[in-house]
Amino acid sequence: MARKKKFKFAGTSTDRKSVKLSDGIIISVKQHDTLLKYLKERLDFGKPSRDRQADRFEIIDREISGYINLDAEDKKRERENIAGRGPFPTDTSLPLTMAQLHEALTYAMTVIAPDSGMYAAIALAEKQDVAKGFATLMNRNAKKFKHYRNLAKGIFDMLKYNIGGYTIDWVSIFGNMIENAKSGGIEINKKMVFSGNEILAIDQYNLICDISVSPTDLPIKGEFFSIVDVKTPFRLKKMEADGEIFGIKDVIKQTMSPEISYYRRKPVIHIDHSGRAKGDSDWFSILSMTSPSQEHQGIELINIVTWLIPNDFGLSKSKDFEIWRFTIGNSVKIVSAIHLNNAHGYLPCAFGMPWDDGFGLQTKSFAEHLNPFQRFASFQMNIHQKAARKKLYGVTIYNKNIIDLGGFDPVASTIPARPTGMKDFDLRRAFVQFTDAPNTENTLRDIDATDALMQKILPTDMLRQVASLERATQYQAAAVVQGANRRNHLIVKILDDQCFSVIRDIQLYNVFQFQTDLEVIDESGKLVTINPADFIEAGLEFDISDGLKGIDKLIIIEGFKDIINMMLQSQIASEQVDIVAIIDYWTSILGDKTDFSQFKFKNEFDKLGQQEKQAAFQLFQQAVQQQEAQKGGGGNV
Repeated sequence: MARKKKFKFAGTSTDRKSVKLSDGIIISVKQHDTLLKYLKERLDFGKPSRDRQADRFEIIDREISGYINLDAEDKKRERENIAGRGPFPTDTSLPLTMAQLHEALTYAMTVIAPDSGMYAAIALAEKQDVAKGFATLMNRNAKKFKHYRNLAKGIFDMLKYNIGGYTIDWVSIFGNMIENAKSGGIEINKKMVFSGNEILAIDQYNLICDISVSPTDLPIKGEFFSIVDVKTPFRLKKMEADGEIFGIKDVIKQTMSPEISYYRRKPVIHIDHSGRAKGDSDWFSILSMTSPSQEHQGIELINIVTWLIPNDFGLSKSKDFEIWRFTIGNSVKIVSAIHLNNAHGYLPCAFGMPWDDGFGLQTKSFAEHLNPFQRFASFQMNIHQKAARKKLYGVTIYNKNIIDLGGFDPVASTIPARPTGMKDFDLRRAFVQFTDAPNTENTLRDIDATDALMQKILPTDMLRQVASLERATQYQAAAVVQGANRRNHLIVKILDDQCFSVIRDIQLYNVFQFQTDLEVIDESGKLVTINPADFIEAGLEFDISDGLKGIDKLIIIEGFKDIINMMLQSQIASEQVDIVAIIDYWTSILGDKTDFSQFKFKNEFDKLGQQEKQAAFQLFQQAVQQQEAQKGGGGNV
């Protein structure tokens, strides 16, 4: 670690006596130092646990990624492969754990974010329009702020490490808007272009939090959490120019070398063909080692959210516990302070732990349960390829007085033999070949058996449980899939209870508190007016869409089809129920957003059959002719 120097506040004598933390919050240097000490005490409290967990995460990530440091012979073979002189097999780690976790992730995301939309609101029957407007707003936020991507990253962490989490914040995006100028033409003005709920997956390597409570209880019962990152000086100066942080230039100027106290670099998980580790993404190491310039040093940025009494540090006159977010530069200066006056009253985070057995962070993850089987299967595969190589080449001992390898013709594939002076000499007596390779005929069978054992731990391969998909009926296949999905369903339900329900609550209150009136176009093309006051009056709740309402959509779809057929055949039922609305809902389960109400008959004439229309048209013509005849007769009189 680099040598620490005492931080000095720059500027005039007045500047050196006070520190600006935000627009409207200025405290003395003494108060700043007291607050900084308070925050660092919390960071130091959680750091040892984070370090132990990060060591564990490194092992998991290297195994999942198939990290292998090849020996000298395999490195040579790999270089031959790259040069196009292969293929030469080398030791490998089969990505079985990665594939299985990805299957589980795919299932979870199908439940959390189905095609029908990530969020679905629930309300009383007379408030359905309000519920639909709320769901439209939430799904719009999900698209704008990439909820799907971040939710997937967090769930994958949960499967890998048995812990994953998110931050949830109301964010306003400012940018240039093209508007009509009063004098004519157009003008570009900087305004808020969008605001909404942002969900970000937490980097578990750089999460330091209150370890006195379970991570899943942290939003409600925890004192603090922090996320550590490293930024370039350019990025920090841009943040200061945008009003996000203050006084960062002092930190940059006094950073003579990288001063990393809490940031944890991720491990190298890839080796190139020469055997050298690939760390290209670690720009912090690259800049720190190759350039002495202060402008190219990475700056550690710590974002910590905590409960405290602001009056104790001169932040405000309030003597109540409040939630505040602080940003610390290089552990020496607080460069931002924001009071999170949120209606929900939670720390703005949420965590999930699929294996929740009461042992907390000691509990093994799904990846840790699966990795030993991956090792065994990889060992079997590597033994098989080495045995094949040994059996192909083996060890050959020959009599050089009889076998002339110098005359070997690779084109004709011939080796001349020297005369022995012996009549009818058997050349097979001039050499002997040893191929004592182990028998690996059952390798693939053993690997398949290992994969079957892994399915016991985390069942994701439902298709193998159907004896013959060609012969099985759709109900048999659906029943098998539904049965195999129960454990995955359990995992998603646990995560929903621990994590996603908290995320939904925080988003709900953020909308109530910050959202202004808004008009949006829903997925069916209709204009919907969003009014937060209506949301509050409706007593809204909202769920993760249709995902948990029916895992096996095939059975639901077939059941609805039968119901629709019965209603069409029953005149009484068709008079009491809106068949078109039912068809709309049925097709929405299929993932189709077509509004079938547009195909309704516009008038009674459209309901008639072709022959009836022709007959009606003839009657209409006769009536017109009679009227014209009557008018003509009246004129002659």
